Amino acid sequence: MVRKKFDWSKFEINHFHFFINQKINQYGGTIAHVDYGEDNYYEEDKYYETIIEQLEVIKEKIKKYNAIFIDEGQDYDKRWFDIIEKYFLANNGEFVIFADEKQNIYNRVELDEDKRIKTNIRGRWNELNKTFRIGIEFSRLAGEFQKEFLKDRYNLDDIKVPDEEEINMFDQIDKNLSDNLNQDSIFNYLNIIDYKDIFKDIEEYVRKKNIEYGEICILGESIDNLRALEKEVRDSYNIESEITFETEEEYKSIKCSVDEIIQYDTLNCVFKNNNYYSKLLKSRLDEVRRNKKYSFKVVSENLKISTIHSFKGWEIDTLVLILDENTDENVNEELIYTAITRCKKNLIIYGLRNSKYYKFFSENFKQVNDLQFSMYPVLPEFEFSMSKNNELIW
Repeated sequence: MVRKKFDWSKFEINHFHFFINQKINQYGGTIAHVDYGEDNYYEEDKYYETIIEQLEVIKEKIKKYNAIFIDEGQDYDKRWFDIIEKYFLANNGEFVIFADEKQNIYNRVELDEDKRIKTNIRGRWNELNKTFRIGIEFSRLAGEFQKEFLKDRYNLDDIKVPDEEEINMFDQIDKNLSDNLNQDSIFNYLNIIDYKDIFKDIEEYVRKKNIEYGEICILGESIDNLRALEKEVRDSYNIESEITFETEEEYKSIKCSVDEIIQYDTLNCVFKNNNYYSKLLKSRLDEVRRNKKYSFKVVSENLKISTIHSFKGWEIDTLVLILDENTDENVNEELIYTAITRCKKNLIIYGLRNSKYYKFFSENFKQVNDLQFSMYPVLPEFEFSMSKNNELIW
């Protein structure tokens, strides 16, 4: 946290790829475009070779920085550290990396023999084990989650929370810090996950707690379900959402355009690999999703709906995490842990009774509800009797 007034023109804040491309462009180099190969994955080695070639051409022009601070270092490929230090750090400059290996959701980093992230900085890591962000309840949950699911892969954190004097000091910077000490943790378990029914339950909770929709983010694993939820919320509740994926209408439009290409190729006897069209659809959807994520605003009056992966790095007052039938298979423990640490005030999880997380959440959350939504409409009750002629009387 910056505790004094500084000239913000002296600070430059950016993510790695944008920063690199911006500097190459600024000093007259040629921007390295991402080159997608057969399987729609860009060729990383070729990409980094191109970056280094361009930086070598312009390296004498580059203005160096006296201090570089890297946050979320667990998301970095080690080559990113090397490039930044070599081409952008001044002699005797300060190079600081902040990282939490337990939030390593992209599997870009390697761990050393001490189960710490490998970087280009020698020596032992300094440990910051006092959190001024997530409060007592979620600190406890994060610690217990580490013990239950992450203990074999990583060193466990001794998470501490600030005392009252420290809270008062930092509360001058973050007015919501003391509020974070009064936190809700609710686990609702079900036999079947229905996103629309879940939103009805969320809507009731929001009304009771007087929470603004701009303070809420709903996270899930299935884009298909999240997309349908966004449309339902928009059409039935007249609520606008910030999303990290395409709308239902955009999806249909993109799919329609790909279908037209298939029809055109078929009519012209053009036969391509069976996977070509699915890759084409994925490529176009990925482009939309990158743009949506880039324009996603955490600070806005709109409800937020996102995949668990895409919300990495952001924070929200009220976080709703939906763990559906595919979560155990498709979402790793690091991602669930990361999601828990993104919440500041109210954490609500919807999960299945047969999930591997059921036991942990039901034993560690403040409030646990058996929330079974009816799959069938409730019919009105009628009284009837039989007449002497065996006729039904309603």
